[in-house]
Amino acid sequence: MGKTTCAFEFASAVSGLNIKSWVHPDLIVVAPTSSSDADEAEEELNGYLREGKWRISESPNHTIRISQIRRVQQKLSFMPYSAKKRFVIVLDGHRMRTEAANAFLKTLEEPPLDTSLIMTVSHLSSLLPTVISRGVLLRFKPLESEIVAEILHHKHGLDAKKAEKIAALCEGSLSKAIELAFDEEKNEARKTFITAFLSKDISGIVSSWPVRITERELVFTVIESLHALCADFISASNGISKGLRNPDFADRIHEFIKGKDCRYFFRCEKACLEAERALNLNIDNGLIRDYIIEKTLK
Repeated sequence: MGKTTCAFEFASAVSGLNIKSWVHPDLIVVAPTSSSDADEAEEELNGYLREGKWRISESPNHTIRISQIRRVQQKLSFMPYSAKKRFVIVLDGHRMRTEAANAFLKTLEEPPLDTSLIMTVSHLSSLLPTVISRGVLLRFKPLESEIVAEILHHKHGLDAKKAEKIAALCEGSLSKAIELAFDEEKNEARKTFITAFLSKDISGIVSSWPVRITERELVFTVIESLHALCADFISASNGISKGLRNPDFADRIHEFIKGKDCRYFFRCEKACLEAERALNLNIDNGLIRDYIIEKTLK
C-alpha cells in the first residue's frame, strides 16, 4: 500500500464513512492542477477521484496553487456535513507553490478541532521547513522491486521484462516506477544524463540539461538519477553487481569508478543534496547544472 492509498483508507476508517469514490463533502482533497481557478481545479480533480484516480499529470505546470488553499480554508469555516471527523488530504505536497504553502501555514497552525490534515510528499526537501515543523512525519518503507514489477506487469499491463528493469530503477517507489514506465520525457532525461555523465561528456550534459523554469520536475529527475548513480558507485566499488539501481548501465558504472575512492562517491552524494536544496530555493536551473558539473566531473 502506498502513501496515497493509505491516506484515503485512514480517512475513511476514522471518519466512519465508506468513501468508495474518494468524493465526499467531509473529504477535502487538494492535488496539483494546471488551473489557477479554484472551481476549475476542483471540477477537474473530482472527475479523476470518482474514477478512483488522483494523479492528474506529472507536468511541471501542474502545481498546488494559492486559490486551492483559499478554497480549503473557506470550506473549513463550515461545520462537517456528516462525518465524525473531517479530513483534508493534500496530495503531492512537494509541488505546492511557495505562496500557497505560506497560506497553508495558517491552517496548519490552527486547524478546526473536528478536522485532520494529511499531506503526501515524495520530495520532503521541497517543503518549507515551517510546514515540516508543524506536522508529524510518517515515513513509508520502499516497496521491494519484485512487488513493484508485479504491479507494473499485472495492473498496468507492462511487459514483464521491462517491468523488472523499471522496478530496479525506482528505489521502491511505485509512483516513480509508473513515471519511468509511461513518462517518456522523464525516462529520456534520465538516460541522456547518465550516458553523458558516465562518458564525462560535459558538453552533452550542458546541451541536454532542462533550463526552462517550467522544467523543474525534469531537473528533479536528473538529480535523482545522479543520486541513484552514487548508490551504484558505492555498491560496485564493493564488488556488488546484483541490485544496482541502474542495471542497464552496469558495465559502464564499473568502468567509471576505476581509480576512484570513497571520498569521490560521498562528494557526489553531497552535490545531489545541495542541488536539491538549491532547486527548492528556486535557484536557476543552469546554475544548479554548473554546480553539479563542478563538484562531480572537474
